[in-house]
Amino acid sequence: MATTAKKVNKHPRLYTIFQPNELIKAKKFEMAFIEKRVYYHILNYNHTKTPDQLVYEIAYEDILNPNDAITGNRKSNAKRIANALQKRMFLFDSSFMKREFGEDAETAMTPFPEINCYDDHFKVQLWPRFKKILCLIGLGFTKGDLDTLKSFQHEISDNMYWLIRQRQVFMNTWKVELADLKELLDLSGRYEAWDNFKRKALDKAKADCKGTWSEFDYKAVKKGKGGGVHSIIFYFKNGPKEEKDIPPGEDYAWEESLLRHGVEPIKIKEIRQRVKINQEGRNEDKNITFNWDSDYVRFSLEALGNELKEKKKDKKKKQVKNLGGFVYTGLMSGYWIDYVNSRKEKIKNEVQQNLDFVNGSARPEPIAKIENKMNGSSSIHVLQEQELLEWQELHLVSPQKDKPFEEFMNKNNYYMVDGAWVR
Repeated sequence: MATTAKKVNKHPRLYTIFQPNELIKAKKFEMAFIEKRVYYHILNYNHTKTPDQLVYEIAYEDILNPNDAITGNRKSNAKRIANALQKRMFLFDSSFMKREFGEDAETAMTPFPEINCYDDHFKVQLWPRFKKILCLIGLGFTKGDLDTLKSFQHEISDNMYWLIRQRQVFMNTWKVELADLKELLDLSGRYEAWDNFKRKALDKAKADCKGTWSEFDYKAVKKGKGGGVHSIIFYFKNGPKEEKDIPPGEDYAWEESLLRHGVEPIKIKEIRQRVKINQEGRNEDKNITFNWDSDYVRFSLEALGNELKEKKKDKKKKQVKNLGGFVYTGLMSGYWIDYVNSRKEKIKNEVQQNLDFVNGSARPEPIAKIENKMNGSSSIHVLQEQELLEWQELHLVSPQKDKPFEEFMNKNNYYMVDGAWVR
């Protein structure tokens, strides 16, 4: 018996698919539902960071879900998917092809010219021009969620999802003529009777999207009294306001910890905002100021955990009755600021030591690096510099390739961009 796919209601801020709008607009000739899963796993990569990568490996278990009506040998099924996918074409209009490739012609492109099937995974080779299109998010893109797409049970839901995602960012309702909707869904000439279209397309998509971020309802609009359905009005459960309003627990990593400790959602949003604007706080008892940054909250929660462990060991110590209120008040007042400062200083010294010494010999003084690049890394660097506050000296050029050092930096949320460690 087929299992029901788990619904995913994830905020778009956490989405990892950035599909260029040109790909959404392009006709995808006869690409089957299960073939699209391979395609979406490829979309799920950050192509702008790896513009030269053309080969991708995708595990069969990520494509062949337990609830799929597929029997027989898994590798044989994978071969059938691969053989079909290699024949699929995307059709791009002449204006796009002329602008990007100098080809003034409507073009049918085969994105996946070579697919190898191994015992447990595909190896997919992309056509270079298709790879370039995957990197063209500067021309406009739509964010999507891989888990949501994989939860769908009906092929129509896939196309409907992208229509909703393109629009719910800007509107709560969408009115569209029935003929135009069918064309957008690649259903022109099918389901001529309204009841058939409603039952076999719209209601299936509605059921699949229920419980997800792209949940919707709709109303048919008839043409005059007793006339047929002329247009449809869609009502999105989540619109522009919800898209911008990130729920507590889904922005900074420490928000989940605040929720678990009982801090009210509205107060978590307040804390988040203080961090985003890098507000200055003050500890009146110690007569010192502190800066609201992500590490201030993170290390304060570390100190809280240590304090709660001590209270648990020693029942004579005053216990916390309202934990959420205690955490909020402590953060507002800088209650754990001494611990925060010591943790920052310790990590700063450890990182600096690794940057300054290689195999016990002193290295030249590192030089801060901020570059203006077309790929957007400049803005990343600037953001990190704003958030790091007194850690600016960690934003350094380093040719260090030592494995333990890389592990240390990765453990502390740093990664290499163009030869510079950024956080």
